[in-house]
Amino acid sequence: MSYSIFHNEYLEFLESWHDRKNQPGFTHMEENCYKGLQDASTVTELAVLALFGLAVSIPYLEKMRAGDFLSQNMLDMGPFHDQVKQHITHLVLDPNLLLDTEKHGSLGHLTGGIWHEPKVFEALRREQARGALPFLHEMLAEFCRGAAQKWESFVFEFSSNGVIASLTPAEKASAFMQLQQRRHQHSC
Repeated sequence: MSYSIFHNEYLEFLESWHDRKNQPGFTHMEENCYKGLQDASTVTELAVLALFGLAVSIPYLEKMRAGDFLSQNMLDMGPFHDQVKQHITHLVLDPNLLLDTEKHGSLGHLTGGIWHEPKVFEALRREQARGALPFLHEMLAEFCRGAAQKWESFVFEFSSNGVIASLTPAEKASAFMQLQQRRHQHSC
């Protein structure tokens, strides 16, 4: 996401790195990165990833880690997974929910919350105004279409006719699954 905000700074950094080395020039990787950051298709793909992250990925992770998540049962998250699927479908049908946040506010945000990094939208508006992202709308819609299809395969067990939905509350409690496995994070 920072790329969307600091596009010029990344290019300037690479240029200064190019000139400051003992043997000025780019390595193959540096050159490919530098060229990629000036390629409209690559820049658009990075913008799409940033937008999807802001709209879906970050809010999803925040929800999964919110409150007393250690006592929440993952098996009870079916309705939230349905909400994610619906939201991604809304983004397919109307990418402007993300591309025009001045008009739509936080309607493009999965939970309607506060945007994690609102400067991304300002940076993308600037890039669009100068014609740098001509296919952003189409690429965002297509990315979300693919994400919706993948999401379906990731959470099919939670669907209304899935195995998890048919469990009784007692069965869900006996098969309790934490939302996140944090207990091992600090053991390394």
